[in-house]
Amino acid sequence: MRKQGAAFMKRDPMAWITRRTPIADVQQRNIGNAYHLSLQAILRGHGNAQAWATLSCSLNIAMMLCEQGFNAGSLETIKHAQIAMLFCKVRAEKFNKYAFTGDEARQVMDACTIHDEQISRATKAQIAEALQTLHQRIESEEVFA
Repeated sequence: MRKQGAAFMKRDPMAWITRRTPIADVQQRNIGNAYHLSLQAILRGHGNAQAWATLSCSLNIAMMLCEQGFNAGSLETIKHAQIAMLFCKVRAEKFNKYAFTGDEARQVMDACTIHDEQISRATKAQIAEALQTLHQRIESEEVFA
């Protein structure tokens, strides 16, 4: 008779390794470039809806990573940056130009710095979990997308 149970479960060692592997430096740069270029476009007055959406998505992911424990003390900074993004969107709808005030720009830049650090320390599995949580919250309309 064949034994069954937890002791005889098939395990995938590569999956274990992959979940615990940090993101490669090239991937970190590519991710960082996306939201830093979007930030620079808005700061220089050349921002558009795509740049705003990219930056907003990055800040939402930063918030999810804060909730997972990556720079958890910086959650308020991330939330202030998200509010700055909302004001930027309102202004864009009114004046047809994406722009920040001085304080808003500083808040968003601070949040991007925090997100840079989060991305450098998080594993692939933790970032995937943050993305999954973000998608669930967007579907339940708990975050502004």
